[in-house]
Amino acid sequence: MKLAPRFLAVALSLGLAGQALATDLKHWPAEQAKALETMIAANANKGNYAVFDMDNTSYRYDLEESLLPFMENKGLITRETL
Repeated sequence: MKLAPRFLAVALSLGLAGQALATDLKHWPAEQAKALETMIAANANKGNYAVFDMDNTSYRYDLEESLLPFMENKGLITRETL
């Protein structure tokens, strides 16, 4: 049972390291990286929502599984207006 806490600590450390590198845009073209960094800084910690629609090529689910319920909860769309 002593292995479980160590495994959890390693998993947590790796997860946090991955998050730290999530916005590292050094491999992006400079102009696009700056534009994205500016957008992230302007919208950070405000509850704003970003959607990346990849048509199930990079993500398991597509746009509608996350964006449409979010918009409905915010009152932006209703069943009648779809």
